[in-house]
Amino acid sequence: MDPTPPQPPDQPAPPPQPNQPAVNWAPQPPATPGAFNFSDFINFRYLITPGFITVIYVIGAIFITIGALASAGSSGSGGVLAGLIVLIFGNLWWRIILEFVMVLFRINDSLVSIDRRGRGL
Repeated sequence: MDPTPPQPPDQPAPPPQPNQPAVNWAPQPPATPGAFNFSDFINFRYLITPGFITVIYVIGAIFITIGALASAGSSGSGGVLAGLIVLIFGNLWWRIILEFVMVLFRINDSLVSIDRRGRGL
């Protein structure tokens, strides 16, 4: 009898996981996900503007409201109507502009996510 144990039959390699590449040349993920990486900051892969959008919105809305109230209080009945229009439509327009900016940042985040899933990061 042969003293060596029987060898298992050759089996194919398991298929890659859904979030891992089929090849080994993909770049390695960062050591700690979500950690600040200075090279990403320098290469504009990490964006700081979305964090400021809320502050910018509040400051702009305050200025628009102050301007509308100053207009309403200074020019009689025509100024009141103009101030009311600026108060409503000015703040609405300001909100629409900043929501558009946020949509652009969210599109960027979605594309980065798709890219990472494709590369297995």
